[in-house]
Amino acid sequence: AVVSTQSTGGFGGTYGNKGGTTIRFRLYDKTLAIVNCHLSAHHNQVPLRDEEYWNIISEQDFEDPLTRHLYDHDYLIWSGDLNYRVNLSNEEVRAHISSNKHLDLLEYDQLRQEKAAGHAFIGFHEAQITFPPTYKFDPGVSVVTVCIMFHGSYHLQNHLCMVKQVIHCNTW
Repeated sequence: AVVSTQSTGGFGGTYGNKGGTTIRFRLYDKTLAIVNCHLSAHHNQVPLRDEEYWNIISEQDFEDPLTRHLYDHDYLIWSGDLNYRVNLSNEEVRAHISSNKHLDLLEYDQLRQEKAAGHAFIGFHEAQITFPPTYKFDPGVSVVTVCIMFHGSYHLQNHLCMVKQVIHCNTW
């Protein structure tokens, strides 16, 4: 049986524009939980994104006593718009990309920094990143103006898929 749960965030947890949804199921002898979420945007909102992650972890419980919490599952897969950014100025990011040094930007990736500090996504792993970051366009402007996020795990015919961030955790 597939079971789902959700938690809401944004505007004090009363307006569901941020949060996450989880489905859980058993596949043969393993349990899987798959979370999809939308965390807060903007470069300076790292603490809020971390808090939203912990809210999802703490609020999404299931009735199965063996897999009551997300981390109780054999596999925990997390996807969605996590909104972690690159901690450099737009000009610095552009210089790295134009010099074909976009992988050097991973050192400044907020998600990696938060994972390393133990603030969020503890025990999660992501596929090797081999592509440049995605961008945000300013309305009415025909050029790329702001570098945003780096994460994604899949390529489709050498093009970055729309999935921005996918990470997984083997909990056993």
